[in-house]
Amino acid sequence: MNREQFDDTIHEIHCRDAYLMDRVRQKFLLRPVYEDLPEAEVIAALYGDYAPADLTSCIVMRVHEWTVPVPLGAHEADKWERVCEAIDNMISAADDPASSE
Repeated sequence: MNREQFDDTIHEIHCRDAYLMDRVRQKFLLRPVYEDLPEAEVIAALYGDYAPADLTSCIVMRVHEWTVPVPLGAHEADKWERVCEAIDNMISAADDPASSE
């Protein structure tokens, strides 16, 4: 991958992540790896030895107008999936008037 393709891929990842975060009005989300982009190759180049060999998903954080995808291997992805489910359950319970009775 040449530098122009690398930069274009990073830009596309950022645009997709920003769109997803805007849609759900969140500053933090867990998403699978974009299979239609060479995202694994970009992550390997950016993170070097810290890139997981079994890249499965990314936690994406929004910092002002920038998005920061943090790559996760299968074990870490499973752990964060459970964390996100717990958060969703807590939010649902807080939004449910019957749960506060």
